[in-house]
This record gives sequence, structure tokens and C-alpha cells, in this order.
Amino acid sequence: MGRRIVAILGVGTLLFFTGCSKFWSHFHNSPRTSKVVLAGKKWREEGLKKERKGEIEEAVKLYEKGCKEGDGVSCFSLGVIYALGKGVERDLEKAKEYFSKALTGLEEGCKKGDGRSCSDLGLMYQKGVVVEKDLEKAKEYYLRGCQLEDSAGCVNLGVLYITGLGVSKNPQKAKQLFLKGCQLGDGAGCGNLGIMYLKGDGVEKNLSKAL
Repeated sequence: MGRRIVAILGVGTLLFFTGCSKFWSHFHNSPRTSKVVLAGKKWREEGLKKERKGEIEEAVKLYEKGCKEGDGVSCFSLGVIYALGKGVERDLEKAKEYFSKALTGLEEGCKKGDGRSCSDLGLMYQKGVVVEKDLEKAKEYYLRGCQLEDSAGCVNLGVLYITGLGVSKNPQKAKQLFLKGCQLGDGAGCGNLGIMYLKGDGVEKNLSKAL
């Protein structure tokens, strides 16, 4: 699925992407490096494998198991699937229900050092999904996720800094965050870094690096 654009720069058609596509998908499918043991996490990981293969029905069953065991990321993933109607009938009420269930599990997971839980929380606060929109909290959770080596946390925090959304615009910080996301295997981080070099935004313009 194509990436959903969170921030559009004012010049031309160049875009900065968050670690998500169509608002959510790439975000919860981006590389996950956390080795923290959480209840239900094994179902999350198995569900992700099925989802990446396009086996959504099987992914949903696995995520449901994870969600029942308290894994916030599994609940969050179900919310994404139903919000998008990805392989299922679109159901915003069901999506909201799963996002609500995700909240406690994500908070607990983040406290225990699961980077993806922190990054998912950041997105919920950035977008005001079942919580009051709070860009300061979004920044804090993205930072925590990034520190825990979750690529989406790095990329989404980078987007905040390159666009000045809820923070003072800082292209140098954005560059560092996109680079880390890229090094962790996130295509959005690599793409955003390329856009910076293409535009010369906070870095010396360099077409060879951009490509």
C-alpha cells in the first residue's frame, strides 16, 4: 500500500513520509527490533508475518490472540486493519474498540522497554486517536521508541523536526533521525533523507546522495 503523507512541504511535490503508509500501514509494518518479552508478543510477530504475506484473515486471528493476552501492539494492529478495511470490511467502530484496548497494553509495553509500543503511542497522541491530541507526548513517545531502536519512532520524530510540527524546526535533528531510521531498515527514513539531499534542506544539496 502506498505511503500516506503526513507532512507536505510547501514547494513543488516533494513529500516527507512518516513511518506509516495510508496513515498507518507502513508504520506498523516497519522493522521491529525490540527483544523485550511481553505477554502476547509472539502472536504479534506471527501476525505480522502473515500480514506481510497478504494473509490478512490469519493475521487477524493471531493479532486477536495477542490482544487478548494484553499485547497493545496486537490490538493496535487490529485497529489499523479495521480502520483501513485491509482485507476485511471497514469498521470504524471496531477499529476504535481495538485502539481503546491497545492503550493500556502500549503504555505497559513502553514502560517495559518495548520500542514499538512507545512508537505506536506516539502516533496515537499525534493523531488524537482515542486520546486527546498531544504533540508533546507524541514527541516523547517517539523519542523513547527511537532510543529503544524502533525505526518508526525515529522516522516519525524526524518528520516532526523537519516540518516544525509541535517542535522548533530543526533539519539537523531530522537528518540524524532519518539516518537512524534508515540504518534500522526503514524505507521511509531512507526516502526522507534522500529528499533532504535532493532539496538541500538542512544539508548540502547532493543529488548523488539523494539517489
